[in-house]
Amino acid sequence: MGEFIDSLTYEVVGSAREKDFKPVEIIPLTMSVSWVKYEKIGDKLDFKGVFPLTKENADWKWEETNADGDVFRNDQCLNFYVLLKGKADDPMELPYALTFRRTSFRNGKKLSSHFAKCQRAMQLGRIIPPASKSFMLSGYKETNDHGTYYVMDIEPGETIAEELQTVAKGWVKTIRSSSIKVDDSDLHDGGATKEDVDVDESEY
Repeated sequence: MGEFIDSLTYEVVGSAREKDFKPVEIIPLTMSVSWVKYEKIGDKLDFKGVFPLTKENADWKWEETNADGDVFRNDQCLNFYVLLKGKADDPMELPYALTFRRTSFRNGKKLSSHFAKCQRAMQLGRIIPPASKSFMLSGYKETNDHGTYYVMDIEPGETIAEELQTVAKGWVKTIRSSSIKVDDSDLHDGGATKEDVDVDESEY
């Protein structure tokens, strides 16, 4: 716990404040919102799938029961494609998929607000791409009656150089024009339902 791991290479790319405190400087590329659905079976969560946020499912609740009495839990997720700033100029470096959910969801709104501001600027005739600024990804430890866990956090970084913004622009075009397989295996293991019970359900 408390470390950011590349899920394909298992490289430790950063750590939380209570660890070595090595924030990960990222360059945001794109954003999307989705739901991860689980069925509650005892004290476990059985993964049912990832669903893009739509008008039809925008009112899904944190917990729902169907006509058969089956209970489902829905995690709303803020998803971002990002580049690691320290490796962004490497032509072989691929974007990372970064997801904020459960107790980290609220902090992820700091990054989604950045995208909203960029979109608003475009509506006003100003071009401010999301990749114009970096963000520092970190985390912190919290403990309650149900255990200890880490919450992801994000803070603004610095202005990105024009050459890296050009690299980022190229990746945005690639992401939007192709189907990219994302390693979402970390979403399949829902863990015990008692985890993350301190989430403010009004967020959902």
